[in-house]
Amino acid sequence: MKLSKWSYFLAVFLKVLAVLYSAVLVISGIMILRGGEVSFNLIPYESSPLVMSTEYSLSADKVNTNVANGVGFFVALTGVILLVWVLWLASEAFKDFAKGKTPFSEQNAKRIKKMAYLTLAYAFVPQLLYSALHTILIPGYYFSFSIGITFAIAIFLFILAEVFVYGRKLEESK
Repeated sequence: MKLSKWSYFLAVFLKVLAVLYSAVLVISGIMILRGGEVSFNLIPYESSPLVMSTEYSLSADKVNTNVANGVGFFVALTGVILLVWVLWLASEAFKDFAKGKTPFSEQNAKRIKKMAYLTLAYAFVPQLLYSALHTILIPGYYFSFSIGITFAIAIFLFILAEVFVYGRKLEESK
C-alpha cells in the first residue's frame, strides 16, 4: 500500500477513535444522570517509575456517591477532551500527508508541539484535578501522583517536533 493510502487510513482511523472516545464519555454521562453506576479507573499504574499516593476517607456509607461519580466524570471529561484533541491533530497531519504535502511543514511541527503539550497535560492534569476535587468535595483527603508512559510519550513528541523543525530547515536549504 502506498504511503498516501496509509496516511489516509490513519487520518480516518484517528478521527473515528476520537469520536468513539467522545461517545463513550457521553454514554457514561447519560448513565450517571440516570442514576447508573460508572467506574472511572484513576488508580495509578503500579508499573509507573514514580507513584505517590495517600488517602483518608470516611466509610463508604457516608460518602455521597453522586458527588463521587460527578468528580470522576468531570475528570474523565477533562482527560477525554485532551486525548480527543491530540487524536484530531494527529489525524489532520496524516490527512496532509495523504494529500502529498511534505511532512516537514511548519504547520506539522506546530501540530506535533501542540500534541506534546496536550499529552503532557494529559499525563498530569486529570490525576491532580481528581486529587483536588476529591479532597474538596468528598470528606477526607486524597492525593495520587504518578509519572508513567504518557509522560515519556510527551517527551518523545517534543523531540519529534524539533526533528520536524530541523527537517523543514533542511528542505528549505535545498
